[in-house]
Amino acid sequence: MKLLVTGGTGFLGSYILKELEKPGYKEKFKLETIRLFVRNPEKCKKITSDKYKIELAVGDMTDEAALKEAVKGIDAVIHVASKYAIKGKKKDFIKTNVDGTRYLLEGLKPGSTFILTSSTAVYGWSTNNGEPFAEDFEPKNPFWHYQVSKKMQEDLARTMCLEKGIFFVALRPPMISGPGDEPTRVLMDNLKKKMIPLCRGGKGIVPVTHPEDAAKAHLLALEKARENDGEAFHFVSFHVPFRDFANEFNKELGLKPLRMRVPYWIIYSLAAFLEFLPINSDYTRFSVKVLGASDQLITTKITEKLGFKPKYQLEESVKESVDWYKSLKDEVCE
Repeated sequence: MKLLVTGGTGFLGSYILKELEKPGYKEKFKLETIRLFVRNPEKCKKITSDKYKIELAVGDMTDEAALKEAVKGIDAVIHVASKYAIKGKKKDFIKTNVDGTRYLLEGLKPGSTFILTSSTAVYGWSTNNGEPFAEDFEPKNPFWHYQVSKKMQEDLARTMCLEKGIFFVALRPPMISGPGDEPTRVLMDNLKKKMIPLCRGGKGIVPVTHPEDAAKAHLLALEKARENDGEAFHFVSFHVPFRDFANEFNKELGLKPLRMRVPYWIIYSLAAFLEFLPINSDYTRFSVKVLGASDQLITTKITEKLGFKPKYQLEESVKESVDWYKSLKDEVCE
């Protein structure tokens, strides 16, 4: 097998590569070559493997020619690369997340396998009033440009794969948090600055996945794509109230528990106002909705059909993230 990983040098992509280095995968997939689709080949200088031939395909997710060239001779794709941001223009999200996916699938041969890193963003904010929900939950009501683009991406991929005879599985992770994750680093920075408010008392349930668990889920999907063609799967390491999630970071960082409570409507109105100012702010209507959301994902399907079992729980996951964060600070001081 020849495998293409888009975003192979990014956060989740790097964990997938690490997971593939573990015993058993090479034989299971009869995997000989891993091709990485990357924007910056300089980031690949340290990527080596004693098990696989590593190839590079250079370009970005808006480059039609580069994407179609990248899938030549490829048997399976794990499509991780995606544009995510709390602000930006809708057309830019569509160009990267939707059009880029179209170019990959136009070039991919029939009979191949396509594993898509989708997102729980496809549901928007219509998530069952905080009650647990499964993958068939309706209506899907994406709000922000990123959410809209991810739903369009998944719908497009499912349709094109069906038409071309490509085996397709969509994975819908929630927040992926762990060492190497930029939003996790920003969260810790803001906790140290006491800039994280408790919206709605911090009682909203947050589904969280450690990147190692996420990588395993992707490879289980690759392994069992043929018998699960067209399926979508949730996967989660643990569920936790946002207040407890943030305070676990505070405990590991040696900080006091969160106390600042701000009415949701006040911070949402402030975020809407800040969006119209020529300043950089972590507070947008989208980010405030994230802070105030409450989601509980039913993960029965991925357990039964793919055999997924998470390794990580709250304490171990946060400790690893804080240790990584402290190592970054040590590097700056050296």
